[in-house]
Amino acid sequence: LRGGIPGLKERLLEKRENAPESSEARTLYEKLAEALDLLTALCLRYREQARALGLTDMADSLDRIASGAPESLRDALQLVHLYALVSGSLNYGRMDDWCGRFLKGDPGELDLVVAFWKGINQRGCTWDGRVILGGRGGEEEEAADRFALLAMEASRVYRDILPQLTLRFYDGQNPALLEKAYSNYADGCVYPMLYRDEINVPAVQDAFGLPEEEAEQFVPFGCGEYILDHRSLGSPNGIINLPEALNRVILDDSREYPTFEDLFTAYRQLVESQVSALAKHQSLEDRIAGQECPYLYLTLLYDDCIARGRPLLTGGARYRGGTLETYGNTNTADSLTAIRRMVYEDKRMTLSELRRLLRDNFAGGEVQRQALVRCPKYGNDLDEADEMLVRVHEHICRFTAAQAAPNGLASYLVVIINNNTNTYLGLLTGASADGRRAGEPMANANNPTSGMDVSGLTAFLNSLVKPDCHIHAGAVQNMKFSRELFRDHGEVVRALMNAYFRKGQQAMFNILDKGELEDALAHPERHGDLIVRVGGFCARFVTLDRDTQKEIVSRMLYGADAV
Repeated sequence: LRGGIPGLKERLLEKRENAPESSEARTLYEKLAEALDLLTALCLRYREQARALGLTDMADSLDRIASGAPESLRDALQLVHLYALVSGSLNYGRMDDWCGRFLKGDPGELDLVVAFWKGINQRGCTWDGRVILGGRGGEEEEAADRFALLAMEASRVYRDILPQLTLRFYDGQNPALLEKAYSNYADGCVYPMLYRDEINVPAVQDAFGLPEEEAEQFVPFGCGEYILDHRSLGSPNGIINLPEALNRVILDDSREYPTFEDLFTAYRQLVESQVSALAKHQSLEDRIAGQECPYLYLTLLYDDCIARGRPLLTGGARYRGGTLETYGNTNTADSLTAIRRMVYEDKRMTLSELRRLLRDNFAGGEVQRQALVRCPKYGNDLDEADEMLVRVHEHICRFTAAQAAPNGLASYLVVIINNNTNTYLGLLTGASADGRRAGEPMANANNPTSGMDVSGLTAFLNSLVKPDCHIHAGAVQNMKFSRELFRDHGEVVRALMNAYFRKGQQAMFNILDKGELEDALAHPERHGDLIVRVGGFCARFVTLDRDTQKEIVSRMLYGADAV
């Protein structure tokens, strides 16, 4: 955007002249320049189509970005939209950082941003479409803040599932940004999602092993996994079903576990064997993809690729990492808590009896299932349950991180970002020792199992902040609040969230009327415009499959009585 297409091409041609003849770098610079020529031709082709349709402003903008640097907000948004389409990029980074400088205070700027939002939404990249606002380490902060306020208003006006508007906030930031976010919530808008820099920047430093100035460039993308803006790669190319791993250990008739620690060790060993294979898979995918495709348009804008003369995946990008999605963390921890208490401490059932109950999906064993359900559950600020969740969390996160170096990755980190795969995997997973029946959904992300957080909002928030956020690359915290709570008790909600964000890294809200989801389930024709947070993404409720709808309905709704 600073130099436009011609400025970027000029830089490439200078690099080509200084590169050795017949070198891979020289060839890369030539092909990158050709890619920019194609983009220029695309702009000119659309210019002619726009003129034929009488779209003078669009035609003039396309003419300008074909021949020089963008001069206006329209030019900048037009160029970025086209670049995203040709490159295949699904997320938009720190948009206020690169867009704020083009604001002039014109009345039509809100309409331009709304139009850009529509363009993102029309791409249909449901699990992506992230736009980041705010945060430390930005440029031209005053201009960026003006754009952030405009962007939040655009999402309030244009209510749809994309873009996934995200606000990074911190002490000392312009308070109008966070005020605008809460104003959107009070109006029933699910955007922006909130990320606190005081928690996230040190966490990214530690998890990725980076200096502070690099960690300040973290951005959530997709469903919430962290990368560094135009510096790192970390797409999740593997998933692991932790309750299924625990079940395979429990249901192995050939093994007995005299102590709880024996059983937990067997679970750890099975998980570690799977994670080791998934880390190798991540590295192999990157290597093969890099051999097959240079990803020219992404290579052009990723830091270090041009300087090094290397394509994105074969030595160009500054940090090439990976992430592993984990599912059922909470169910696994709650199951282990129940097993330790029921089998090993209180001896209310034997391991053989538990095996039979799980194999038979609790048929004829409702009394025993209810006893498992009544065992302490994560989400209620109970040390016994929460400490087990932390133990499961620390094991999978630390072992996964240790697989980076052996597989040639800058990082390999867990992401607890559940979209609705917790529901899909639940359909394929047998009964679990937390009392969950076969086929039922798993808990979503780092949240309690639906309906098991029965001790109130404060206890729920206290549990959420206990897992260490310095050892993974992102976790989703879904919170379901009533409109009444935000509308009539806004100050109380803010006080609660201020306390939560002393340790909490992230929050995303479903804001609903009491009974609204139940009515939408029964009468979908009345609720075509109802947008809900599923996990790390949003959707129109009526477009979701029935199982996912029911899982969202089952989550605890905190209303005015919660305060």
